[in-house]
Amino acid sequence: MTPIAVQPGVLAIEVRGDVDLCTSPVLRDRLFGHLHHGDSLLIVDLRAVKFLGLAGVTDLATVRIAAVEMGIRFRVVAHTYAVLMPLRITEMDRVLDVHPDLAHALARVSDGRTR
Repeated sequence: MTPIAVQPGVLAIEVRGDVDLCTSPVLRDRLFGHLHHGDSLLIVDLRAVKFLGLAGVTDLATVRIAAVEMGIRFRVVAHTYAVLMPLRITEMDRVLDVHPDLAHALARVSDGRTR
């Protein structure tokens, strides 16, 4: 995972590799850690993820809930079948604010819309 300060108040976390039962606790813990950095938007970039298991989907949902409770907007960037299919099957694509790329996730920052 690589944190990227995109613009003031916005932090993107680039995730690579597989997010499965063994690796999802690391993802969850690091994302929770980034919730306390004072950013108003956290973007989780999953474009380089090769496999997203149910544990990873659950952790994304858990971190999203915590972010919303803290007043932090939470967005996911995903465009591959390996990531989008688990989100669709679990219907988390209806809960998470999913965008095909970082530019689309950031475009909504400037127009004031939130989810």
